[in-house]
Amino acid sequence: MEIDKLQLFNSVLAKKITLFDREDETWDFIIANLEQIKAMREFESGLFYALPHGMDHFRKCFVQGFSYDPQLHLLSLMNDLCFRGEPLSLNYWARCGYLDSGDSARTRTSEQFFSKAEKNSEAAHYQKYFHLLESGDVDNILRAVEQNADKLTINTAEDIPKIIHMRDFCADHADYKVAYIYDTR
Repeated sequence: MEIDKLQLFNSVLAKKITLFDREDETWDFIIANLEQIKAMREFESGLFYALPHGMDHFRKCFVQGFSYDPQLHLLSLMNDLCFRGEPLSLNYWARCGYLDSGDSARTRTSEQFFSKAEKNSEAAHYQKYFHLLESGDVDNILRAVEQNADKLTINTAEDIPKIIHMRDFCADHADYKVAYIYDTR
């Protein structure tokens, strides 16, 4: 069963990260955001797990990783810093509110940040495919959850305030969009 997800996403920060093409500018960005990174509890990137072992070790891991695969490093950085909050799983009936709408064909996609990684590459493992939703798209999902409440197996009425929060957060924070993350397993 496919389980797509919704999650807040800082599209402005992601765009900034995708423009990095040199090791030094990427390192400077990490250092400038080090306090935020240290405050995080979980990472998709293995790099940040090197932090507790000291800055020399952390720098060495960064240099090795960046020279090995810059795209993988930048994808990991985007996944760790641009997605905010817990993802909200969507079942079939909730997904239909967005996917069955003609507007879903007009949204911006994750490919505006990174082109699709080679199928069997390590970067492909970390790459998420998602659409960036506008408030009307999120409203379509809300309506689908409300209208199909008796058919929902994953989502419940308790998810409605979470979806509303994501929509309203984006309205108050122009850097953010709601990411509709496709289950590509």
